[in-house]
Parts: sequence; structure tokens; C-alpha cells
Amino acid sequence: WRKIAVGDRAGSTSPGSGGGDSWGSTPALPGPSPQPTPPAGIHVVVAGDNLSSIAAKHGVSLAQLKAWNPGLFDVAHNGGNLIHPGEHVHVGTGSDPASPTGKTYTVVTGDNLSSIAARFGTTWPVLVQINGIANPDLIHPGQVIKLP
Repeated sequence: WRKIAVGDRAGSTSPGSGGGDSWGSTPALPGPSPQPTPPAGIHVVVAGDNLSSIAAKHGVSLAQLKAWNPGLFDVAHNGGNLIHPGEHVHVGTGSDPASPTGKTYTVVTGDNLSSIAARFGTTWPVLVQINGIANPDLIHPGQVIKLP
């Protein structure tokens, strides 16, 4: 039974009788793999996180998080009230859309924020955030919209 329990020890009949290993030794198990560092501007959700605490930790507003992460505010995430460990949350870098570039667009008849955002490669929540728009469904011809 010893050969089965501890393997063939090539002539060793008792613990510590030559060969260097004792039968009771336990092989070292590999430790957990180090997790890669996320890229700048990304927070990896851990248990206990919520979007408000993530925003506070990174010195950004909840509105900025919403603009940068519209998918986290969808139905599957219960409007931002349900995030999961391992999810990535964009928390900003110096070149993010929340920092306007100085470029603007003047609204014309028929425009809406979604169409403007699509034209300039951004999203309507980003335009709402950087322009402080209270009602995203109400913009007027002649209104100047800051662009990211």
C-alpha cells in the first residue's frame, strides 16, 4: 500500500531513511497567478464595489461614469445598481470625452443628440455630461453643443 500511497521510493523503507524526502512531505502548491494590471483609466470591479464608491475613489462624478460606461446603466445592470466582480469600469484618463476639446457644433432643425453624437464618434450621454444638458430630449436649433 505504501507504493500506492506515497509512490515508489526506490529502496526507501521508512520516512527519512535516505533519498532526502520523507513520506509525510507535501509538495509545494503553486500560488495564485498574479492578476495583470488593468490599463490606465480602468477599474476592475471587486466584491463590495458600487458605482458611487468607484467614482469617489477615482475622483470623478457618477455622471462621468455613466457617460463613459452607458452599458453599466442598462436593464441587465438594473440601471447601474448591479455590477459584478471582474467587470471593467472606465474611470477616465486625461484624454477622455469629459474633457472638452474646444470644438463645438451648432444644432440645426432635425438634429437630436444621438444623431450629433454618431456624426462625431461619441455617445449622447457624453454630450449630455459635457454640456450639462438637463433634458436630453430637448435641444433647439442654434444651440451650441460642445464636442469631445
